[in-house]
Amino acid sequence: MTRRRWCGRTSSVAVLGLAIMLTGCGGSGSPPQLIDGTPTQPPAVALQTSGPQIATEVRVVDFTAARRSRIARCLAGASERPAPRSIVERTGVNGSTVTFRTTSGHDIVACDGTLGRSWCGRALGHLHDGHLLDPRLDLAGCSTATGDPLAFAWIQPGRRSRFVAIEQSGYAEVYEVADRLPVRVTTTQDIDPGTSSARFDVSEYDATGRRLRSYTLDARVAG
Repeated sequence: MTRRRWCGRTSSVAVLGLAIMLTGCGGSGSPPQLIDGTPTQPPAVALQTSGPQIATEVRVVDFTAARRSRIARCLAGASERPAPRSIVERTGVNGSTVTFRTTSGHDIVACDGTLGRSWCGRALGHLHDGHLLDPRLDLAGCSTATGDPLAFAWIQPGRRSRFVAIEQSGYAEVYEVADRLPVRVTTTQDIDPGTSSARFDVSEYDATGRRLRSYTLDARVAG
């Protein structure tokens, strides 16, 4: 299970079990901490995939609680007010993100952040029948602590998907689906600034830990 912190309201996101034995996170290439300094941990139980796995953190925050946190700067820069529902904040190895719906119900907004910078990027996505058709790649303004380029994009998980894993160098970064929103993910691999594109190696898993699908997302900056 991806580790979670909840504030502002009680969440109905289920605690989900996964059945395959975990290969620990202590191997070569596995980072020791998330971007906020929290020591990395594997998911409580493993996804059906080989190699080390690192659980990202996700918080589901209501609008009132968000206004009292670092998320406030993200909300202040939005052209539309967030819908009066939950806001999803994620913390990973190299980046942190906020995703929320707007009051129109037709758009979602993301703020992308890295170590030492409040928010280095922003994305606006349009929903069609509740689904996001463009991953809204963001890579222009964000980099890792060592100066390497960092790419952010949304993954639109399938209806049965409960976890999304992104293959990184030497480990898989695991994100839990939350509040029926697209999952904002990061990568430091296969980024081409010259073509404003990035490649994400993605796997999705159901509540039992069974792999539903694996695919490569080739994303380009819209414009």
